Amino acid sequence: MPDYDPNSIGHFRSPEGERAYKASYAKAMKLLPEPVKTYDIQTGFGTVRAYRFADDKHSVGAPIVLFPGRTSGTPMWAENLEDLAAERTVYALDALGDAGLSVQTRPIENSTDQAAWIEETLAGLGVDKAHIVGHSFGGWLAANFAVHCALPQQGCDTEPARAGLRVSRTEMGDLRQDNPGFPAVLAAELA
Repeated sequence: MPDYDPNSIGHFRSPEGERAYKASYAKAMKLLPEPVKTYDIQTGFGTVRAYRFADDKHSVGAPIVLFPGRTSGTPMWAENLEDLAAERTVYALDALGDAGLSVQTRPIENSTDQAAWIEETLAGLGVDKAHIVGHSFGGWLAANFAVHCALPQQGCDTEPARAGLRVSRTEMGDLRQDNPGFPAVLAAELA
C-alpha cells in the first residue's frame, strides 16, 4: 500500500474498479428517497456531486446540508433522509477526494482548501443559509467550514450541540491550531 500523500488527488485506480464502484453506488442510492435534483457543481478543486431531496412545498426554513463519513458518500444517509426531508430541503454532498461521485482535480492541501470547496459548492447550489450536519469525517468538514465560514451570520453554526457534530479532541486540536479564529465555544471544550 502506498504511503499517504496529503497532496494527492483522489481517483480510481482502474477502469474496472471505477465501474464496480459506480454500480455499487447506484445500487445503494436506490435505498434512498428519489432525489429531486442531482447537481455537479464546479469548484476550484473539482466537481462536487450533490443531491437535493424534498421540494419547496415540503420545506420549512433553511435547508440541511449533509456531509458523509470517510469512504461513505451520500448513500450512508439512507436511514435518515426520509425523516429529514419530510420538513426541510436536504442537500447531500459527496466529499471531494473521497468515496462518491465527486471528481477532484486539484490537491486539497489544508483546512482552508477544505472549507473553500464547500463554500463554492454551497454558492453553486444557491444556499446562503443552512443547517450543516456531518458524520465522522463529515463532522470535521462541518466544524472546519464553520471556522472558516465568511458569513457566520448567514447560517454557519459553530456550537457543536446545535450543529450535531462529533469530532475527536485530536481533530479539534488540529483544527484549533490551524485556525487562529477558532470559535471560543469550541476551544473551551478542548481545555
